[in-house]
Amino acid sequence: MTLRAGRSLICAGFGVWIIVVGAGFAAMWRYAMTPGLAASAAARWPSASFAFDRTRPNLVTVLHPECVCSKATLEEISRLSAEFAGQLTVFAVVDASATGTGSAEATRLLTRVRAMPGVRLIVDRDGREVERFGAKVSGQTFLYDRDGRLQFSGGVTMSRGHVGPNAGTEAIRHVLQSKPAAPTAAVFGCALPRGGRV
Repeated sequence: MTLRAGRSLICAGFGVWIIVVGAGFAAMWRYAMTPGLAASAAARWPSASFAFDRTRPNLVTVLHPECVCSKATLEEISRLSAEFAGQLTVFAVVDASATGTGSAEATRLLTRVRAMPGVRLIVDRDGREVERFGAKVSGQTFLYDRDGRLQFSGGVTMSRGHVGPNAGTEAIRHVLQSKPAAPTAAVFGCALPRGGRV
């Protein structure tokens, strides 16, 4: 093989490598930015669900115990809970209907929720709360006013597993500040066992 042919082969190999790496990053980007199914959100607080706090708005976020995106959702919920402390009742519903809560990922998630000031943990062992609220994807969050009317349904992250400014958190903040707000936002997360496919 001549020196020129060897260089051509190296350049061709490098070109193929660039294409493969680029395609991989593109696939990861598409996955991160592809929202899950929208919830079939209950227009009013489900009467058969856990106790509703009639003294203030109620925020409910539903989490898959083994979804890596749940951590980012909890970061956003933690910020909202701190910002509106005393003005908002916050529930984190962990859907354990298929996976249970015994895995390392689930244990870390439950420990994190229990350590969050002002957040009430609901472990949904049979998936009934998921069905009552109409959640389909981990991270779906619902805001109900003091009369139990749905004000917001959607996600509170900008993409899968990413913390930072996003449409959902901003919409919830606006509702709580009595400002005009979008009623929905895209939700990014793993499909819930009883919720359907992403």
